[in-house]
Amino acid sequence: MRTNKPVFEPMNPAGWDKHFIVAVDYDGTLTSKRDGSVNVVAMQYVKNIRNLGCVVILWTSRYGELLDTAIDECSKRGLSFDYINENPLRQSSVKISADLYIDDKSEFGKIPWIEWIDYIQKQIASKDYILLER
Repeated sequence: MRTNKPVFEPMNPAGWDKHFIVAVDYDGTLTSKRDGSVNVVAMQYVKNIRNLGCVVILWTSRYGELLDTAIDECSKRGLSFDYINENPLRQSSVKISADLYIDDKSEFGKIPWIEWIDYIQKQIASKDYILLER
């Protein structure tokens, strides 16, 4: 099993709110609820979110080989993550810290992807966020 080494070092807890952090679920969000097939449209939108400069976390209940498979499926389609099932602050809490959680199980899971992009762009414009260059 691979290690979940993040691309970035832990964020400074005093400045974590300077980054717009998006946590994205895998099953049913980046895949079809119907048959589990990869949702290439959703993956492209997440790539767009990363390209806006947001920190993106893969937030899933998968672990072990199932997690490796999810990471590989995303990677094959050019989608990578800044963190995987990891709190970017690396504090003792296992709760993922994010500004936005995109999950098919929530009411927000019913929002079209294009509306997520619009929402994120408005949030970024409303505050002086530090955006990552991709």
